[in-house]
Amino acid sequence: MPFNLNSRHLPEDFEIGPLQDLRSGSRAERKIVQVVDRFCLGLTRAKLETELIEGPKRVILSNALTHYLTRSIMPDAYRIGTVTVKNGTEAVVPVRLFSNTGITEGHIYLVETAESWFISDLQINFQELSEQYVPRDEKYTPPYHGWRLNGY
Repeated sequence: MPFNLNSRHLPEDFEIGPLQDLRSGSRAERKIVQVVDRFCLGLTRAKLETELIEGPKRVILSNALTHYLTRSIMPDAYRIGTVTVKNGTEAVVPVRLFSNTGITEGHIYLVETAESWFISDLQINFQELSEQYVPRDEKYTPPYHGWRLNGY
């Protein structure tokens, strides 16, 4: 297989898989990434971006997240995985969150309304951010290795 100079090679996370290309993708993917990025950035600043949450779910998700916010269980950094759009109006995005003690991963679900994309649900165990992270003791074996240039 020849080396394709036009393709982008993006890093992968061991838990959430390939990271999202923040500079390309469909228009919908770019809008979804903007919402997820802004939401996660707010969490790293201990701020809930409630306007990014879908109206009917705003109070429920805000109350759930306030529980962790008041206990200072928020991430310091994050990674955004590859966006998957379903039915053209729903999307799911894997994320990995890091604190100075713990690491957790999960998914952010979004729905498109007439105005924009909004977060409709979160499936993330924030409590793991307060627990000491213990690295796995297994050897990583990539599915492939080496470089092939021009088919050589």
